[in-house]
Amino acid sequence: MKGTKEEIDKLFEKSLKELDLHHLDEAIKSCTEAIIGYEELGEYFKCARCQNLQGVIYAAMDNETMAVDCYLSGLEYCRKHHVKNIEHLFYCNIGTRYMELGDTAKALDFFLKALESLEENGEGLSELYEKWTIVNRLNLGSAYLRLGRLQEAEDNLKTAMDLSERTNDNTYSFTIMCGLSKCYLARGAEEYTRENLQIMMEYARLKLEPLNDYMQDIISFTEILKALEEYDLWRQCIEEFDQLSRVVKSRTVMLQAVEFWLDYYSSRGMAKEYKRMCIRHTQLYLALKKHINQDKIMALNAKLELQQAEDDVRAARIRLEKDDVTGLKNRYAMQKYGGKEVELAYKTGTMLAVGILDVDHFKELNDNYGHLRGDTALKQVGNILDNCLDGYGNVYRYGGDEFVLIIPNGTYEVADKVAKKIIKSIAKSHIPNKTAPIRGELTISLGICCCIPKKSDRLENLFDIADNILYQVKNNEKNDFIIKIIENNENSTS
Repeated sequence: MKGTKEEIDKLFEKSLKELDLHHLDEAIKSCTEAIIGYEELGEYFKCARCQNLQGVIYAAMDNETMAVDCYLSGLEYCRKHHVKNIEHLFYCNIGTRYMELGDTAKALDFFLKALESLEENGEGLSELYEKWTIVNRLNLGSAYLRLGRLQEAEDNLKTAMDLSERTNDNTYSFTIMCGLSKCYLARGAEEYTRENLQIMMEYARLKLEPLNDYMQDIISFTEILKALEEYDLWRQCIEEFDQLSRVVKSRTVMLQAVEFWLDYYSSRGMAKEYKRMCIRHTQLYLALKKHINQDKIMALNAKLELQQAEDDVRAARIRLEKDDVTGLKNRYAMQKYGGKEVELAYKTGTMLAVGILDVDHFKELNDNYGHLRGDTALKQVGNILDNCLDGYGNVYRYGGDEFVLIIPNGTYEVADKVAKKIIKSIAKSHIPNKTAPIRGELTISLGICCCIPKKSDRLENLFDIADNILYQVKNNEKNDFIIKIIENNENSTS
């Protein structure tokens, strides 16, 4: 799809917005496009972050299998591309899945792993580090609270609150206050909760958080209000959520609103209202069950579409880097990967051999046999070079009848062995070229330079040196090779 960084960033932001509005089909579509775009641009951090978001969207669709698959794939992607400063997001969300499934001990393990990863690798994240630390501490507090480890729960929740106040980030203040309230109520202390009831009610009205987080907070807040027998605030809270459910038109959210009313009417002894709401609950539940199955099908389709898109990108990349005539990597691929070989050789202090090879009297071969036979000869040469370089390095078709060899750890001995193997293999192939001076068969000339690159060296520098060495061979009798070792910017022939 190839777009600019700014265009892909907008897709990511659009996906976040659609998730917040619970427009999940649109969210997954934008997220999928963003993943492909970031991958094409080599924006590995943002691509990994988008993969995490994809998992969050599938979780919102109630598709746990696809969500966990995204998180595990994301972790693998981070390791492949060395994006360690975002691994904690995947750990956090896997932990959240365990929390929702009731395995709090397993969830806690992942939350602790997430915090360790964030603290170890979070350097350079700037404001994201603080935001993600708040979320991580909040998750830990929630897990400890559910396990009855109240002091550890309070410590983590207070840390999250302090950081929220210091950074003026109120996104999760409602969640933190609900958690702290539950901590204190579990100890039989109501003061903190009663002092902050109106503040929490205001947060309930503001709806600052993403929808899924907000729904969990309202569940916690209604439990607190019920325990304190604050019936008026309890009703107001449900009304706020009920109003939101009608706006977002999500069956899951609407069903949760009905369950809030059922609990309220049951606690208040309102039999008529309770009966009416039971009927509504049954209707919504059946509709939701059907909708969940449809969502799972759509999520599976989206996953398959993403896989196909990724396959198409890989195939296009291979085509872009492949020479049509010989099947070898082309000049574009050489420029893409060759520079990395030079940089690696410099960093490791190892020898690198760069060779340039061309076919002797190739113009005459084309003139005598035609361009189709010329292409066939180039393909034969390419196959020979590929076989001779196997296990040593890579060969590229530079253009015309020229080929480039790049050999890591390319000492003089290695280069000499490869060059002799090439000359011998070409001779054994008996490719016809009747105007050639040696047996009327195709021959090649090869120039190779071997060096430990300096920091200032680029592939083009070594290419020019090898090209000059090739011309020395061409100016002699061809059908030969010369290798030169380059030391301290001086050429010494071997």
